Amino acid sequence: MKLSKRLIFSFLITLLTISWSIRCFAAPPTGWVDENTVTTTHFEIHWEGSSTISHYATDGWIEKVKQYLEDAWNFQVLTWQRPPGVVDNSVRITVEVWDIYNEHGYGATIWGEASDPANIWLDNDYSPGSFTVSGEDGLMMTTAHEFFHCVQPNWIDKDTWDNTFFDNDWFTEGCADWMADQQYDSINEYIPNETAEAFLNSPEIPLDEKTGQAAYGCVLFWLFLSENKSANINDIFSNFKNQGYMDFLMATAKGLGDTDWGGNSSNQIWKDFTVACYVKTGVDGFKDDGASDPDFPDVKIDFTTNSYPVPEQTKSLNHLASHYTLFEPDDLTVDKALRIKFNGPDGKDFGAMVVKEDIGGTKTKEEISLDPNSQDGFYLNTNFGKTYPKVALISSNPTKSDDNLQYKYFAKFPSTIIPTLIDGTQSSVFYPGDP
Repeated sequence: MKLSKRLIFSFLITLLTISWSIRCFAAPPTGWVDENTVTTTHFEIHWEGSSTISHYATDGWIEKVKQYLEDAWNFQVLTWQRPPGVVDNSVRITVEVWDIYNEHGYGATIWGEASDPANIWLDNDYSPGSFTVSGEDGLMMTTAHEFFHCVQPNWIDKDTWDNTFFDNDWFTEGCADWMADQQYDSINEYIPNETAEAFLNSPEIPLDEKTGQAAYGCVLFWLFLSENKSANINDIFSNFKNQGYMDFLMATAKGLGDTDWGGNSSNQIWKDFTVACYVKTGVDGFKDDGASDPDFPDVKIDFTTNSYPVPEQTKSLNHLASHYTLFEPDDLTVDKALRIKFNGPDGKDFGAMVVKEDIGGTKTKEEISLDPNSQDGFYLNTNFGKTYPKVALISSNPTKSDDNLQYKYFAKFPSTIIPTLIDGTQSSVFYPGDP
């Protein structure tokens, strides 16, 4: 089990929504003794105070638990002006602190009824031997993540929450990690916990079908929306209340200015996001907030070549998925002209983005414009090799539900270079030897 995998437990009467991915019956561990209780303004905390018991927590640790829970409340409720979803402010949220890791990863949020609305489980030390993000950092990130699960139901009626919400981990868990990152920007737990790596290692899997570690890695999508595109995530959540039913992609699209996913804004944002997955940092990366970026892992490359011509390739992509093709020169001592022809699926908006990287590592993105009738588009780089040793073709399907869309591309060094016209139509000219 990866360190940040989550389990979701279900009781017969009370729905348990725990931040993991397996459904089963669960209870506090055998031998756990509720020895001590302390209350804060919004929480009632239970723990074992005897050092002879395996689930023992020190008084100093409990003080930190109290601090970070109230910090989470203040940041998420007061800053966002959103009370926890089904919690009466006069009823404290129950928190149990014990040696949780061996059974349940980092933590859990369990939902009950109004008289006993929620129960958060936290670890008793987040020891480095068990947790990649350990000690106080582990506690801070987990309290922020788990408390956001208490806030999320504010936007959704309970029947919808029970039946739908936690079947969409890409949204619920990705957003919970996003909120934790907003509160504690410097920790970036998605890097050491390998959730970002799991996400970037599966670009061919649709965004809304990510599971396990990759679902938590969807935090990258929310970071891109909020910190690069300045999207208001609060507005996205509010769209659930406004529409009265659960459509995660529609709610997201409305927050981006479209009526549903598939409009101009959401489609372009998806194309730009696939570029961010490749470049990672800078103006086209996940974050453009002026902060120091963490060391993001690389996205999976579908195909790399330095042999030309590349014969016509036929590929297919499901919705909200992408492929990455890397072209490298056969000779780094000279510049040559690299030409890519791309053909997208008929009648569908499709992403064909190119990122060229110069010898100094600077990456520049361009979009291949696809003809609305033929779906053909062309890219020409006359300084491929010594000046630009890497050119990445990023193919993406921005649609909401259209799967198995086919596209084609080929690449070659053309023997004839046709000059670019003033209006930029050079790229649409048919070259000798084109398929």
